[in-house]
Amino acid sequence: MVAGRLAACYHLHGHWGKAEKLTIEVLEQQKRLLGRDHPETIRTTAHLANIYAFTGNLDVVEELKLEVLEQRRKVLGKDHPHTIIAAATLADTYAYQGQFEKAERLKVEALEQKKRLLGDEHEDVMRFKAILGAAWNDLGRYEDAENLLLEVLGQQRELLGRDHSDVVMTLGYLAEMYDKLGRHEEGEVLELEILDQMKKVPGPRHPDTAEAMYALADSYKKQGKSHMAEPLLLGALPIVLDTLGKDHILTQNILFALLFALRGQGKHTEAHRFTCLITSYPCDVDDFEELVDEFHCIHW
Repeated sequence: MVAGRLAACYHLHGHWGKAEKLTIEVLEQQKRLLGRDHPETIRTTAHLANIYAFTGNLDVVEELKLEVLEQRRKVLGKDHPHTIIAAATLADTYAYQGQFEKAERLKVEALEQKKRLLGDEHEDVMRFKAILGAAWNDLGRYEDAENLLLEVLGQQRELLGRDHSDVVMTLGYLAEMYDKLGRHEEGEVLELEILDQMKKVPGPRHPDTAEAMYALADSYKKQGKSHMAEPLLLGALPIVLDTLGKDHILTQNILFALLFALRGQGKHTEAHRFTCLITSYPCDVDDFEELVDEFHCIHW
């Protein structure tokens, strides 16, 4: 279907609004013509869930991913690769919502199914091991998580190469754990490697690359390096404004981080001109009230 391919193209290039509208249209047509349990309908439902995940609509994401998992179990069976992927992506949503125990159960189940089907050395099994390591990090099992993630990272670099997307994913899980543990210098090294790879694929203007820039800037901020965070955030901001829009949570987080980076260098006039773009309260900003008191011209 031409509309489906066009929607996928919009998704690939980060045009989430256009991708969402067209994917909903395609999904309704497929439900009417093919039925809810047709593989193409299920695939489009999963694609729509991914779009909503990028736009931050997590309640809808969970609902759609549950629907996809149930349909794939019904149509394809519990051990089919597409069913296992559906379980893993639902687990990611649970983790993002803070439902870590639900996420771990699904990830353990998915890993065991992958091992049974493919063996321990397959790249999919390594990927699912890394996903389980991330779940352990969420649950505070830091030693177990680090050991597993480092083991997987070594295997992936040896078997897949340093530029493989799975290597970047595992680096991200490790960097996130080091950040939680206050090991910011170690995290910075990993974030630099991640950003270098993201600039190659998916490319320098993709919102995922902007998110990697934000993560590295956050690492700099926590080490008192506001002057190094500033250019990264200034580079990330136009990317997310163009691809995600002003109101997206990533855009708002980048704006707040930029305000703090500028303020930390005494650049209050420069910071002041960005406050009119703020439309919401980013959940990972601790000093929100202090910032509002200082600039007190934020438009709600």
